[in-house]
Formats: sequence, structure tokens, C-alpha cells
Amino acid sequence: MKNDIISNFNISKEDILRELEIDKNNHLIITKFFIYHIDSKNKEAQISSIKISSIDGYNLSMKNKNSSQFYWSILGIVSAVGFWQLSSNILIATIGGIFITLISILLAIDYWFTPENFLLKLFSGTDIISIKIHKEVLGKCKEILSYLNETSIN
Repeated sequence: MKNDIISNFNISKEDILRELEIDKNNHLIITKFFIYHIDSKNKEAQISSIKISSIDGYNLSMKNKNSSQFYWSILGIVSAVGFWQLSSNILIATIGGIFITLISILLAIDYWFTPENFLLKLFSGTDIISIKIHKEVLGKCKEILSYLNETSIN
């Protein structure tokens, strides 16, 4: 898929200086003059590009986890206790309370075990390319950023 997109944009393999495969759907490609971000999650791939000579800066920061799952899990446990106490039938109260509690526990576990991600933002005037970076490719991302420092500053 990535190779098809590259060929559609007339980017030859020789023009590619650096490449970062963030995941199977996201690629960051650096050529001599441009930085391309290819996002192929959907049927139609989305491509963003910035001229290397016009880069104003970048920001690599830790992306905060979405805490709504954790809040829903707490609300679920509170509602499970309320359901258990307010239900008139003991069997329904027990089964409903256990069911809501299990869903709440699953939401809390998902929140705690979701890996932390990083957010890379490339700035060029008013244009910004934002890319979610996984912890596994953080080292390669830092190498690309140091390469950009060398080429764009000099």
C-alpha cells in the first residue's frame, strides 16, 4: 500500500533519505526537500507534506491517556452498588450488580494497561502535522528528529 502511494506521488526510492514506519498504517518519509506523512487507515490514504526548508520546529511530547474510561469504571462501580441496594428482586440485584461491576473492572484494567503514546508535531508556518508515536518506535523517531535538526538548521 505504501509503495503504491509513493509511486503515485512520483517519489523514487532513491529520493528517500529517512523513513519511519510508525505502524502498518502510518509512515513518515523524509526526502531531500519534503517530509511526507502517509496515513492509510481508511480506503483513501491521507498524505500530509511539509517542505524541509520551511520547518519552524517540532514538539515531541507525551500524549495524555483518555481518563474517561477510568471515570466510567468508577461510576459503574457506584451504580452497581446502587442497583444492588435498590433492586427489589435479590436475584436480579445480584446478577445486575455483578455484571455492572465486571464491566467497570474491565474499563479500569483497560485504562491502566493502555500503553502511553507520544505526539509528534511538525510546525511550518501555520501548518502542523500531528503524528501519534508508539513507545516502540520512539528511538527511531528521535534519530529522525536529530537528522532534521542537522539538515534544517544548517
